[in-house]
Amino acid sequence: MLMLDVEYDFDFLTLGIASREPAYRVSWFLNKRLGIHLQREPENYLIMNENTENHHLIYFYFCEDELIEYTLIKNKSENIVEEVFSDYSLFDTKNKTSYLIPEQPKIDYFLKVTELSKSDDLLTKTRNISLFNAVFDIDVYGLKSKENLIFD
Repeated sequence: MLMLDVEYDFDFLTLGIASREPAYRVSWFLNKRLGIHLQREPENYLIMNENTENHHLIYFYFCEDELIEYTLIKNKSENIVEEVFSDYSLFDTKNKTSYLIPEQPKIDYFLKVTELSKSDDLLTKTRNISLFNAVFDIDVYGLKSKENLIFD
């Protein structure tokens, strides 16, 4: 069997945002502070994991003047899973939480920016948003599940 080994280019800035606010508010505050226009994508970002579909909210903006892509994605995905009890053939449902980046469960959102030269300015402006509990510069190369940050 022929195996294809693909190396991805992780040449982008990723900020981790801790905020319990809903995605539309996080997006609105980022738009206001950074002067961008993130908009909700019609389809969620889908990842198959352990026979479960994980849907992550995603917002996107492409700045045509500077050729920079901004992507805001929710780390946490809540899924309803049905369990079958074999004793009585009954179904029970429960919520199962999955993460886009499981090794970062305290991060609520990731902001991915394709222009590395703006990292200091973006980090400073984003940290000044009072709605956010914390903002971190994420080392993508140190993440086990970094491939989940490659969107097509």
